[in-house]
Amino acid sequence: MELPIFLGLNIWASAFFTALNNGVISAFIAFLCTFVFQVLYMLVLPLILGVYGIFGAVIVAPVGMVGALTHMAFHAFMKICSFFCAGAIMHQTEKHYIHELDGLGKKMPWVFGIFTVSSLALMGVPGLAGFISKWNLARAAVESGNKMAYFGIGCLLISALLTAIYMLSIVVRAFFPPADFDEKTIEGFSDPNWKMLLPLFVFAAVIIAFGLFSSPLVKFFEDVAGGYYKVV
Repeated sequence: MELPIFLGLNIWASAFFTALNNGVISAFIAFLCTFVFQVLYMLVLPLILGVYGIFGAVIVAPVGMVGALTHMAFHAFMKICSFFCAGAIMHQTEKHYIHELDGLGKKMPWVFGIFTVSSLALMGVPGLAGFISKWNLARAAVESGNKMAYFGIGCLLISALLTAIYMLSIVVRAFFPPADFDEKTIEGFSDPNWKMLLPLFVFAAVIIAFGLFSSPLVKFFEDVAGGYYKVV
């Protein structure tokens, strides 16, 4: 049975390219926010536009759905963690621009340490949740047998590279300020109290736990995608 045609492509191909284009574009927007606008919240905001879960879903097969569900679940924790860290930084320092974050890692080690964890996870570093979600998407693409799916793997790698550049630029600034950095500019700053730190620790712990012990949740998603759980 032929799939309906839209803009010269069948619906599968249209959804596929829409997902990939939006995913790469969102990473590129965040890249520009880092080096052009320099606004912290604008850096984290484009992360919500990542739609590689759709990429998994449009690989019309159970393995594609597993990749989509894994991606959306795991990335929810990583992105929220990044948002919370950015909010904690702005709350404690009233600084909103990336170039103002130099040296703050020494004054706010917990916040920037957790931000580093979320950054590495979003990049897809092994041992963290982001690697599991990207791995499942790549596995779905390979097992689909569709040649266009390999293009999706390339997009995943490009977005991971861009994420590494724009997220780690903050980490480097915070922990490794330039040699002529004036320590007086960060006097009086510190990590927030436990009420603000607790959610950050929870999200960081979940990111690490999913990276190391994701099998039960992935197995659950496999059962869902395979129709094991039926709605009566």
